[in-house]
Amino acid sequence: MRRRIDIEIGTTVIEVKKDLRPDSVREDAITQLAGYVTDRSAATGQPYVGIITDGVEWRALHLSDGNLRQVGSTFIVDARRPDGATSNLCSWLESVLSTQASVRPSPHEIECRLGVNSPSYDLDEAALWDIWESSQSNSEVQVKRQLWARLVATALGTQFPDTDELFVQHTYLVISSGLIAHELLGIDVTETSRTVESLLRGSEFSDSQVYNVVEAGFFDWVLDSPRGNGFVRRLARRIHRFAWSDVEHDILKVLYESVINEEQRKQLGEFYTPDWLAAAVVDTSLDEPLSMRIHDPSCGSGTFLFHAVRKYLASAEEGGASPGVAAVEVTRHISGIDIHPVAVVLARVTYLLAIGADRLSSQERSSITIPVYLGDSLQWNESSDLLAVDDVVVPTKVGSSSYEQELRFPRRLLADAGRFDELVAELAIRATSRTPDTAAPRPNIDPVLDRFKVPASDRPTLVETFGHMCHLHDVGRDGIWGFYVRNLVRPAWLSQESQQVDLLMGNPPWLGYRFMTPAMQEAFKARTVGYGIWAGGHNATQMDLSAMFVIRACELYLRNGGKFAFVMPRSVLSREQYAGFRKGTWPLEAGDYLRARFSEPWDLFRVRPHFFPYPGSVIFGAAGRVDYFAAREEAHMPHTMESWVGRIAEVRRATWDAVKSVIARTPLPRAEVGDYRAHPYFAEFSNGATLYPRVLISVNETSGGLMGAGAGRVRIESARSNNEKKPWKFVPNLRGTIERKFLHRYYTGNTLLPYRLIEPGNAVIPWDEESRELLDGGHERIDLYPALAQWWREAQRLWDKHKETKSKNLSLRGRLDFQHNLSAQYPIAEHRVVYNKSGLHLFASYLGDRDAVVDNGLYWAAVGSEEEAHFLCGILNSDIVEDLVTPLMSSSKDERDFAKTVFAVPWAKYAPGDSLHARILAVARRASQVASEVDVSDLYFVRARQIVTNHLEQEGIAAEMNDLVVELLERETPGEA
Repeated sequence: MRRRIDIEIGTTVIEVKKDLRPDSVREDAITQLAGYVTDRSAATGQPYVGIITDGVEWRALHLSDGNLRQVGSTFIVDARRPDGATSNLCSWLESVLSTQASVRPSPHEIECRLGVNSPSYDLDEAALWDIWESSQSNSEVQVKRQLWARLVATALGTQFPDTDELFVQHTYLVISSGLIAHELLGIDVTETSRTVESLLRGSEFSDSQVYNVVEAGFFDWVLDSPRGNGFVRRLARRIHRFAWSDVEHDILKVLYESVINEEQRKQLGEFYTPDWLAAAVVDTSLDEPLSMRIHDPSCGSGTFLFHAVRKYLASAEEGGASPGVAAVEVTRHISGIDIHPVAVVLARVTYLLAIGADRLSSQERSSITIPVYLGDSLQWNESSDLLAVDDVVVPTKVGSSSYEQELRFPRRLLADAGRFDELVAELAIRATSRTPDTAAPRPNIDPVLDRFKVPASDRPTLVETFGHMCHLHDVGRDGIWGFYVRNLVRPAWLSQESQQVDLLMGNPPWLGYRFMTPAMQEAFKARTVGYGIWAGGHNATQMDLSAMFVIRACELYLRNGGKFAFVMPRSVLSREQYAGFRKGTWPLEAGDYLRARFSEPWDLFRVRPHFFPYPGSVIFGAAGRVDYFAAREEAHMPHTMESWVGRIAEVRRATWDAVKSVIARTPLPRAEVGDYRAHPYFAEFSNGATLYPRVLISVNETSGGLMGAGAGRVRIESARSNNEKKPWKFVPNLRGTIERKFLHRYYTGNTLLPYRLIEPGNAVIPWDEESRELLDGGHERIDLYPALAQWWREAQRLWDKHKETKSKNLSLRGRLDFQHNLSAQYPIAEHRVVYNKSGLHLFASYLGDRDAVVDNGLYWAAVGSEEEAHFLCGILNSDIVEDLVTPLMSSSKDERDFAKTVFAVPWAKYAPGDSLHARILAVARRASQVASEVDVSDLYFVRARQIVTNHLEQEGIAAEMNDLVVELLERETPGEA
């Protein structure tokens, strides 16, 4: 006989044991609990879950095929922290039991109670997996799964993992979002009188005259399983405990990001905009909300829509509009579209959340349609598939299906989008309301066509299409096509001239060219070649969809002279692959041009922490069509940008009001790759010499012994390093003597710190002052220096023996003086500046040693005075210069290749009488003095750099210099015409 249940709360049974650590006790407890859960599920018709505990261990269990299995990790009560332990246990239990009411839907609460790390999600996912495994062979479910994959693959390219796991996760998100939408309208989703089918297909929205929020789509497949009802009911209880009328965020983005983890989102290429940034863009660009029509062509989860709707409603109600009227009018002003089916569902509910429950429940609110659509804003297939000359064409072949008929709809019906939607929906209902029978006659649709006043010339097309829809139903592959068609044609309607908008805004897809499918790559290249923005060559693989998307969106959806504001990769401002885009004039197929008038962009590179995988920016402007002659006028992106600097706490969750106070916004030059050769110091700097191989060139001075080395000579031996590579690491040391004048100090990147240099190495450099040339073993003058001649000839022999194939035509002297990088340093200048060729950070120092040469780890320049040298060091050591040039460079995790990219930042030649130059010089001298006094003896150069940098920051010198250089760059920035 089975013992009584220990604890039953709601649909959860809890079994308590003294100690769950013994395997036998735990297994017996699970077996016993499985019987209870099975019995209670059968008796109530609701799915029960189980918990086993001994007070320390807490395990959540899911019933699958009569067996209980643990989901998620075991929760352990930490007795060492009783206060925190109690709180954490209560949170864990509440997530499973779903007993608390009126929970405020903050980002934190959503993440804790519904997100992927909550036990409730573990239980729901396990239940959904069971339903999927029993339903996936259903042909109707297969069609939905395959059409979902088709759309997401178009959005995400080769990065899209076409997995059941992702489909199930998307199903959870969409059903959750639909339930939230019901709750927002005051519809209690736990009310048993409401069917699960009505909840998933949005019947009550239609009854409330709110359309296009929840509808039958890809994710109502759970209805095909007898366990689907129980799953939705349990999820509904979890959703119902939140107070959804109290929403201040794009909360569904939080839900999405708490289910699809960061690594998955990165793989999928999904980079959603932080709430505060979308609010800032809306605040800046939506300056006349009541008169402007706004569209987000890649709306994602609806972040931009949320803030645009809120701004419109605030302005409308300030102007005297009633809440109900404002709710209707906003839907006529603000719309969005996305090709990602989950994003669209989230965005629709987000739009509803932005309107708010009070306005939706107003007696003055008439019928509204939430204007967020599933569709392809780029209209990739415009020329071949979707839009034929006279018809809208939707192919129906999916997966391995042999059925290839097309659904055709006369294009003229798109003139009235609402009427088209209703017509397609009516045809779908009539096709699917029949008993499937391929031999039965098709219903007569003439009354439907009469009611919609379809012209006689269009009727044969619709009759044929209806026949195809009936056949799809007969073979178990319909139920989705009406939804699919209605959404897919929406971009064509929005691109009609009468529907074009005043403002486009959003965050376009950043899908990289190398991640596009071959078909997408072909279409992308054709389109970008047409627009004149194809980069080609090695830059082709660095391109992404964003720039083309902006142009295409402006071409299709923006009225002539309308404005745009888009979040973009930061590289749009500077990199070569975007050069054609920055020109701002793009040819169109019709023979005219689309011309953009860019405004000053925002550079977000210095906002910390980074909130995208790549640095971001925001571009603004206006665009319109012009003829050939107008297109010849300059329309380039401005030479200035607004640099944002600051650290944001909770960067993914912060509000714009909170961020405003911590961000400094400064106008700075906008540098481009390749436009820095005119810099006054560009030609002055050169790369140092390749002092290689070290075993033959780098030496240590050794004792001359009892006899010494002789007058004017020095005894030396190869200086070795752990970084030597084959074959040179195995070459034995060279030992001997040379004339002292051929022993020179040399500086490398490892000897450079901020504003100072540390101990250099010694090298044998065969520079002959008399002939002013480098000697080698065969030179007629080398025997004038017998010690050098002996050393050099042996070094040359070893070089010839061991040198790599690529250097087979180079002598040892030729290796040292490759591209004249050594001989160009002679005669050695009195005043030089050096900076590192590469590294994690940029550093510079004055070099006044006239007996030292510079290695190729440094760039160097001779300058006219010590003052000019310190002036340059101040600029090159500033954070702002490093920050401005970093996005222009190739880089890895631990190193950036600075080279001459530093001269992309414009500043004038040093002028002794310039007061700002004098202030920079004074601070640089002080920095040099402070740096020289820091004890870094015996420290590895990386640590030494850190210590000196810390001292400069603590003394306030680093910040002072940075402010001065910012002032300098503001002054040097060219004005805009």
